[in-house]
Amino acid sequence: ELHRKKKLSEVLIQKLNKIEFQLEKASGQVLSGDGLWNFRFNQLLQYKRETGTCNVPQIYTKNSSLGNWVSTQRVLYRNGKMPDERKERLNGIGFEWTRDKSKCAQLIDGVMINNFD
Repeated sequence: ELHRKKKLSEVLIQKLNKIEFQLEKASGQVLSGDGLWNFRFNQLLQYKRETGTCNVPQIYTKNSSLGNWVSTQRVLYRNGKMPDERKERLNGIGFEWTRDKSKCAQLIDGVMINNFD
């Protein structure tokens, strides 16, 4: 209820998203667990269509929850807690499990700036 009325702070929403807390979409549909994971995965697919990469900046002004979600997936993978099915789905779209920060694209005010040497 508070989320729909935009009464939750963005920081709190990000923290809740990190632990995959269920959120209610404007349509009234509640997302949690696999549903929330699939929702973020589809957002990642859209991001890849727009940018050509799965490397969402952790601070992504257009969708801060997606940047946090991508970071969380990398942590789960590193810690051996990523379910095989999810790992396979992410591998299937070219997900990079580590980031070469010298070659990361940055999104600044909606403009993609590439830091390739």
